[in-house]
Amino acid sequence: MTAIQDKFEFLRAQVIALGDALTDEEMLEDGGARQAHRFGTLYFHPRIGEAFECHGLILETYVDLGQQDSPLGYPLTDEADDPGLPGGRRNDFENGSILFDPVVGISVAFTELFEVTQVVLKVTDDVDLPVDQGGTMSLDDLGAIQGLTPDDPVLA
Repeated sequence: MTAIQDKFEFLRAQVIALGDALTDEEMLEDGGARQAHRFGTLYFHPRIGEAFECHGLILETYVDLGQQDSPLGYPLTDEADDPGLPGGRRNDFENGSILFDPVVGISVAFTELFEVTQVVLKVTDDVDLPVDQGGTMSLDDLGAIQGLTPDDPVLA
């Protein structure tokens, strides 16, 4: 069984019914997976190691933001009561939370995000690079392969 199937069965044993599956389990480009059900969606990514569910207004907001491709990333919790807010609900995600307040409605709180600079380089087939797809190489090493030195204005 997959992590999503395990989670579905666990929730069902807890009498939490997500309903019939609306889609097959979908493998995502970043290595994660998701499956939509009648009353919620299950999400999984190997870096998190466990599947979690979202439903209701929180799920609607998550979908509107772009789901796992949004700045929030993948869920880290199932939707649950918010202990700090009577009648409130929440889902926590890799980079923030979606909160439901019965008086205010839905709000999104992001944790402080940091940016990591990276350069994505597409190389034509005629350039021989000793790097597998998805691998990394420093700019100095790439320059050296092309016959450039670190003081070359292209690399400076």
